Amino acid sequence: MLGFLAMEKIPCTIGILAYNNAHNLARALKSVQDFAEVIVADGGSTDGTQEAARAVGARVMEQSQQGRPIADFALERNRLLDAATQKWFFYVDADEAMSKELRDDIRRATQQSEYSAYRVRYLKTNADISKIYRTFREYYQIRLTRTNIGARFIKPVHERIKVPDGVNAGQIEGPWYVPLDADDLSFSIFFPKAWQRTGATLAAWHPKGIGDSLRAVLLEPATLTGKSLFKMLATPLKHGRSAIPFKYELLRVLYACMLSVRAVQRLVR
Repeated sequence: MLGFLAMEKIPCTIGILAYNNAHNLARALKSVQDFAEVIVADGGSTDGTQEAARAVGARVMEQSQQGRPIADFALERNRLLDAATQKWFFYVDADEAMSKELRDDIRRATQQSEYSAYRVRYLKTNADISKIYRTFREYYQIRLTRTNIGARFIKPVHERIKVPDGVNAGQIEGPWYVPLDADDLSFSIFFPKAWQRTGATLAAWHPKGIGDSLRAVLLEPATLTGKSLFKMLATPLKHGRSAIPFKYELLRVLYACMLSVRAVQRLVR
């Protein structure tokens, strides 16, 4: 039986943000078909994204601002979290996918309930997930949380889940995949997306003196640039041909420069 209503589903809500992602959404939805509930928060897609979600039994809800780029990702993800009906919540993006190992790990976690939240490993891959790209170090984020502990998303851009004080988070090794296709490594496509995101980041910034201004204009962008330049050299030496493409870190440098420009714009307004 197609859909997400079959027996013995994993008691967890999957939250997905989407906007004109029909070309990628099918892959994400297929990877989470074993979960009891899938909610797609759509930004007003016109390419069949909503129809693709409903076709497999996912629930579709509207984002708060239809037809516009997301200005506050934490707001939109919290709306998904609030709409969840299951005891657990996990989020992926429309262009990502969950591994079988992660599905199995989440099933065990929801049955054993040793922790109320879990950090989850994520891996960059090529477009069809046939190759894992190695980064300088492995990365984990809290992606799985109980829905009744008061966890909330914070930060409008590069949002993350913050769990209440005293809640210990476990760790899951089964990864979710973040595929990089040609668009992700294209300067012409990356630039407008990054420009919008850096603008949203600095819109929430309220300078508090010269030190804070210098930090935003110089220190933080320089630190990010230095880290990316180091990774450009160190990652290929560490992992050889499996290293993430050089261009990926080069785009991180561009992003850091854009943060600096946005900070200057914010100061002169």
